[in-house]
Amino acid sequence: MDPIKKLVEEHRTILTVLESFNNFAAKTVSSDYCDREKLGEFVKFIQQFADKYHHAKEEDILFVTMEENGYSKQVGPLAVMLHEHVEGRKFVKFLHEASLEPQDLTDDERRAVANAIRGYADILRGHIYKEDNILYPMASQNLPKDIYKAMIDKFDLVENQQNALGEVAKLEELGRKLVGMV
Repeated sequence: MDPIKKLVEEHRTILTVLESFNNFAAKTVSSDYCDREKLGEFVKFIQQFADKYHHAKEEDILFVTMEENGYSKQVGPLAVMLHEHVEGRKFVKFLHEASLEPQDLTDDERRAVANAIRGYADILRGHIYKEDNILYPMASQNLPKDIYKAMIDKFDLVENQQNALGEVAKLEELGRKLVGMV
């Protein structure tokens, strides 16, 4: 499968879960309770699907291929995308730690969780827009055909390994569960 199309499809899955995550944030701040188990499931989806699976393909294959073909990781689109991955991970780290809190969260802590969810969602929505409309078209239009074909082969290898383990299907099912529960 074309790697750019696959990444765009994964973005649709991530955006759907993000919408539910925002709904979860609204419920968290408007009640006196934070469902830390559900928060932990959202964090798991983000860490495993959005970051380990999706961002890893971007960072380890697409971005490396682009850098090897003249795109800078220090300035420009690649630098922005990498910076946003780092910023997003800061929010997720905070949310992960909040999901492990042994006692009920205070009003201020629930607001902080909701703000972190919204901050993460805001970053990721803008990030996905930039990738879908700027970075991905840049890669598909400007990378030499033989380089693009080699990138397809690398993506296929990752996809085949992940599918053989059944991990992607489990994460996609978790995403559907999260969308249906909020």
